[in-house]
Amino acid sequence: MTRLSILPSVLVALCLSAAAQAAPGRVFYVSPVGDDSWSGSIPQPAPDGTDGPLASLHAARDAVRELKAAEGLPDGGVHVVLRGGTYRLSRPFDLEEEDSGRAGAPIVYKAADGETVVLSGGAVLQGFSPVEDRKILRRLRREARAHVVHTNLRDQGVDDLGSLTGGYRRSNQNVLQLFFDDRRMEMARWPNEGFARITNAIDSRRWRYENDRPDHWADEPEVWLHGFFYYDWFDTRTTVQSIDTEAKIINVGRVHPKGIKEGQWYYAFNVLAELSRPGEWYLDVENAVLYFWPPEPADRGAATISMLR
Repeated sequence: MTRLSILPSVLVALCLSAAAQAAPGRVFYVSPVGDDSWSGSIPQPAPDGTDGPLASLHAARDAVRELKAAEGLPDGGVHVVLRGGTYRLSRPFDLEEEDSGRAGAPIVYKAADGETVVLSGGAVLQGFSPVEDRKILRRLRREARAHVVHTNLRDQGVDDLGSLTGGYRRSNQNVLQLFFDDRRMEMARWPNEGFARITNAIDSRRWRYENDRPDHWADEPEVWLHGFFYYDWFDTRTTVQSIDTEAKIINVGRVHPKGIKEGQWYYAFNVLAELSRPGEWYLDVENAVLYFWPPEPADRGAATISMLR
């Protein structure tokens, strides 16, 4: 069976059609053991190391562009054949109008027959260790302390942490996500399911809460809320500005021109104090430390964070 899998944060276009079954006029090979200085005309490295497959989709695309510009597309078109393996992309892979084929001469990107190809826009994380910092342990729920592990992202070369809300308002920032064995994990949140409700609104940015969970957020450096604060069709992500645990008042940033309305819904996210079950994680943005309660021991699976915008 031939498989081509696309993992987090990658932009790719594939031409798959009946015409793709026709014999191509030219084939470019790409392989994890390739080299972008080679021609890409043979599927594996030559014994003398002078030629072989290309190493990246970007180099293959550029080779097809050069061929098209210099000679035109041959009858049967061009196939870019990816050999089995994982290709980690450091930047998005874009196909434009110039990358189109023509009738009878399609440009096809495909996995090699019988081989599994994975395109990943993520970085694999290493170096998870138990939490020993007493200040961090105090912020964690008691039931989570023995299970949560952490790793420093900057120590692993991850300098661009993206944004917790990068997808909001069409920002081009990467929205950091965590995957474990190709399953997306959930950022620590409260409530774990559904939404909490705004009760006893005071003004456009404050309300008195009845549940005592926000009491546990007072020592959190940055608490985010995602909710529908005024209209059911207008969602906003905002930070908690302050929490008065004595008066039970929560004060948030700007959420809507009309403020907040009683009965509307929200949930808190990226809160270390709410990391309460397997599969949840929290990012200490200032120190670039990721805390994670893995669904199974961290050394038994692959933890990956999305890196592409």
